Amino acid sequence: MEKSISPAAVSKCVASTPLTDELRQISAVQQLQPRIDSLVEFYVSRALHRVGIDATQFCSLSDVQARRDSLRSLGVPPSKSWWIQLLASISQSAVTDPAIDLHTDISALKYLQDRLPFYSIELSLIERVGQRLDELIKSEGTSAIIQTLFCDDVMSRWYTNSVTYNVFNKLSRETIRFVLSQIDRPLRVIEVGAGTGGLTANLLDLFPSDSTDYAFTDVGAFFLRSGRRRFADYSFVNFRRLDLEQPCHEQGFQVGSCDLVIANNVIHDTKNVAFTLRNLADTLAPGGMLLMVELTDPQSWWHMCFGSLEGWWRFKSDPSDSRTDLMLLKREQWIKRLDQSGFVETTVISDQLPSDFANRLFLSQTA
Repeated sequence: MEKSISPAAVSKCVASTPLTDELRQISAVQQLQPRIDSLVEFYVSRALHRVGIDATQFCSLSDVQARRDSLRSLGVPPSKSWWIQLLASISQSAVTDPAIDLHTDISALKYLQDRLPFYSIELSLIERVGQRLDELIKSEGTSAIIQTLFCDDVMSRWYTNSVTYNVFNKLSRETIRFVLSQIDRPLRVIEVGAGTGGLTANLLDLFPSDSTDYAFTDVGAFFLRSGRRRFADYSFVNFRRLDLEQPCHEQGFQVGSCDLVIANNVIHDTKNVAFTLRNLADTLAPGGMLLMVELTDPQSWWHMCFGSLEGWWRFKSDPSDSRTDLMLLKREQWIKRLDQSGFVETTVISDQLPSDFANRLFLSQTA
């Protein structure tokens, strides 16, 4: 990658990206965020009540083993103690009596659906998880939540075209467009943790097919199979398994062999963020870039819907990782870790937005 293309220069050039419609929708959602939070609090409080968990009492248990024993006595897998602690914290904010079920969720949900028709994907996720939250709490492993989330194409649509991601997909697209306009040579791209291919679908048509080598990678065979079907028309895309928790150079991606790495809300899922960032920096050529979307300020519904997934707590298995309560890092923490991991310049492209968002878009460059 040409070192003359700096993250700051890229950010300046994409600052004029038209986002009027997207920002209008987000503003409407933000105005009703208290009602969305109340709906989530209702679902959580009702589920905990049905399972027999007293939120206040559970939060007062400071000992990890005590929390696990308490859950075991209620038939809840102790492995879900961190998630239950999050849910209990959400429940303590609730104003609805969880013992009284007067279809509060139905009326609240319809109110939001009527006023936020463009937020239907997010509301669908909240509803499908909230309605069976007590079952999910008591289920072993993660198969039940994965089936709930991925039983149809709602997750793919969420990442591809939703209020949550449209702004970041559009800014990512304009970032890639500008970078490509400055390069007149073959480009080597790796998308890590590509998952459902939501961001991929917004970017692939920008790349010249005769001078791009694009690796769509994920650790999951399901996502690789799905990606092969979805992007079969793009001859320059290859599909490969890549585990970010293992050295990339041991998996066929040589040191300094890549110009651009794309990562959409995946790095926080790894058990050691510092190792993952160094791993990616090593894979990039001099002046190579990392385009990274990361969740920094989630609403409560993210915790309810995704908090039982393995990646939400994977960092707990690595004592050398610096995270403590949540796998998420704030904006400043990401910048610091990028700086410590071999990246010499980072800009937060989403800083140009007029208000705070759950996600941030980072662009970092190696020396």
